Amino acid sequence: MANEPLTAEEQAWANANAEAVRTLMARADTTAAASNQGTTDPISDAARDLTMSITRLSSKIRKTAERAQVSLGRYKKIAADATMRADDEEYRALISEEIADLEDEIAKIDHHQAALQRKLAALAGNPEEAFLPLGTVVRFVGVPDHENSLGLSDDRKSYPVAGSIGVVTRLNHEGEYPISVSMREEYEDGWGEKRRPSDGNLPTYFVEREMLEVEEYARLPNGAEFSGYQYHPTHIRNDEWKQGVEMVLEARGHFWRFHDFGGKQGIEALNAFESMEEMPWIEGPVEQYATSAGTPTGPAVGR
Repeated sequence: MANEPLTAEEQAWANANAEAVRTLMARADTTAAASNQGTTDPISDAARDLTMSITRLSSKIRKTAERAQVSLGRYKKIAADATMRADDEEYRALISEEIADLEDEIAKIDHHQAALQRKLAALAGNPEEAFLPLGTVVRFVGVPDHENSLGLSDDRKSYPVAGSIGVVTRLNHEGEYPISVSMREEYEDGWGEKRRPSDGNLPTYFVEREMLEVEEYARLPNGAEFSGYQYHPTHIRNDEWKQGVEMVLEARGHFWRFHDFGGKQGIEALNAFESMEEMPWIEGPVEQYATSAGTPTGPAVGR
């Protein structure tokens, strides 16, 4: 993507949130220095990318709001026209409906914008609180508190109902939601539809940290809790298709297979199997082979 100058809307936001911008710049400098030393901070990377994505979204919503305000002003002017004949009541009713719809749209936009500003402030101030480690088992306790003002309808009923159990499978770099949660157990969504995931069909939702309660953390092959946010090789892969390492975490009785696609796509879950035997290409945990064969580097994926 070209390094284009800030738009007027983006510059206005930066001026109004100067301290948040300074904090992000300092964090970016720290991350760059760490990268030069061969280390990365996945939370800082995700927070930086998500901040840019939310800023672009906010600018787009602001333009939508400006167009809605222009239309609202025009309809209100028509409604106030004293020359309209008395027999134009049907037309007046249509104008009143348009005004009501536009006022509802603007209120929805204002609520969405306020939520975006809270997210930007949180990412600038304490981004660690916006994310959870990969493989974390979570319980849904709610849905987003705001409607997508650019959507054609309110999609919040598409989320799992409160009490549904999922697993954190991604730190998001795009959109407005920091976490992706995938479902492996049967659950019900807000429309009352029963969903039955399978090992290769994992419905995934973009969520806020506040929508979740932590049940437990994933487990490594040695039984230790996993609290990481980046790709962590756990098993050796050795078959006729690929050789290398894979990341498999045990969570809620399933074995979650992760892959790092790189870039903003990042790490995602490919499968969630009921047993390790369903992955015959896995030779064993990395720890068992580290002393004799060395620890392979670089994720492998071939199925």
